[in-house]
Amino acid sequence: MKKVILFIFTILALSCSSEDTPVDGIVGKWMLYKAEYENTVYNYEINGQCGSQALVMVGGNNKFVTETYYSNADCTGYTSRTEWEWVKENDGTYGIYPMGQTVPERTLILTNNEIKVTEPGFITVTKYYKRIL
Repeated sequence: MKKVILFIFTILALSCSSEDTPVDGIVGKWMLYKAEYENTVYNYEINGQCGSQALVMVGGNNKFVTETYYSNADCTGYTSRTEWEWVKENDGTYGIYPMGQTVPERTLILTNNEIKVTEPGFITVTKYYKRIL
């Protein structure tokens, strides 16, 4: 009987895991520290774990990113929040897709502890984020 219980416990321990997919280096919380609009650079302050804009990259089976624009310095309020799906592309970049869409709205490049986000459009905007968590 002890062998049966030990066998069942071993099977349960081996079959349980927190995620089915490996954790990607992009998963975490990121704060905006710099942006470029038409060759003009704007710097943003990061106050501890807070700043004017945050990206939270969630991994696992349902990969999504939440972008939050904070309306105050202590990150307790926000003016808008948007969610997209993210996909690691074959070239190593990340595509940011509106939920249910097949064409990426933004391109994300990860280098060390920085994310570079390019938002193409009439005016190309490039934003730079630092890892907070």
